[in-house]
Amino acid sequence: MLTIVQGHKQHFLVLDGMRGIAALIVAGLHARELMIGGRLLDHSYLAVDFFFCLSGFVIAYAYEGRLASGMRFATFAKLRLIRLYPMIFIGALLGGLVLIAGRKDGIMVPTIITIGTMLLIPAGFFFGKQAYPSDNPIWSLFFEVVANIVYALSPRLSGRFFGTLLLLSALGYVAICYAFDGMQLVGFDTWWSFAAGFVRVTFPFAAGVAIFRLGLHRRSGVPTWLPLIALPALLLVPIASQAIADAVIALVCLPALVVLGARTAPAAALAPWLRAFGELSYPLYLLHQPILRVVKNAPHIDVVRSIHPLLPPVLGIILAVVASAVAIRVYDRPVRKLLTTHLGRVAA
Repeated sequence: MLTIVQGHKQHFLVLDGMRGIAALIVAGLHARELMIGGRLLDHSYLAVDFFFCLSGFVIAYAYEGRLASGMRFATFAKLRLIRLYPMIFIGALLGGLVLIAGRKDGIMVPTIITIGTMLLIPAGFFFGKQAYPSDNPIWSLFFEVVANIVYALSPRLSGRFFGTLLLLSALGYVAICYAFDGMQLVGFDTWWSFAAGFVRVTFPFAAGVAIFRLGLHRRSGVPTWLPLIALPALLLVPIASQAIADAVIALVCLPALVVLGARTAPAAALAPWLRAFGELSYPLYLLHQPILRVVKNAPHIDVVRSIHPLLPPVLGIILAVVASAVAIRVYDRPVRKLLTTHLGRVAA
């Protein structure tokens, strides 16, 4: 989900901004589900598939040459652990505390779920719940880690074999869309949807790798605003036929947007904002749901809702953004620096 730029590697600032937009879209999705309800007509949940595709591209861009030159898997794993796990841990911990605070029948079950979530084990299934009920977005991090491991352990596939993998995974994606009537619950809702998550991650991640290998990310004169507007327009505009639309968006449109974002040189005035937005995206993705739950159950929240029904979700998202910014400064950066000292060098 995250861009890691090593040494002289180019930093894709527009993709950073797009990642921040996608994280906000996911936060908005969960705010609507928790506090407003109603049938979801747009495709905002496909922001996760955008993350998978983006991850495939940036991981290949950052590590493909190094892995081909002999980088050990243990080194790769250390770098990814340092980058990903600190926020997974704090997101699982915060979500677990919120889950425990909301229980009146003992803390054993939420404690087991929280520990399982910290270990990326879908412990919620053992208690009749979704995979990671303390912090649901962690389901995608499970598949992110799996995709990273498979990528690093696999030898460089021939063009024909890799093309076959892309084709078969695309067909599998379409089949999953048909079987589950879209991707909204795939990856976390039941054991079957969790198993389908392996199919869900394969195509977009492999498509991202293909974007790098085919050199489709070379810079061109794309205006900065185009990919930044195209992504939310695609995910938030209602489109009829959920399953068909999900398949077309994920198989065609999202990889095209990753290409578009990679090829875009940002306007100088926007560069600091895009960088900050990109850095904010990962903690926002992992912290927003527990914070939204706190706001939903806060004392006198009905008074706020009576003023306008959108005020509680907006307030929750604002608090999640602020908490994420604080977490970057006081937790994520210091912890990653400490882990770097003990586990190995990584360029942030």
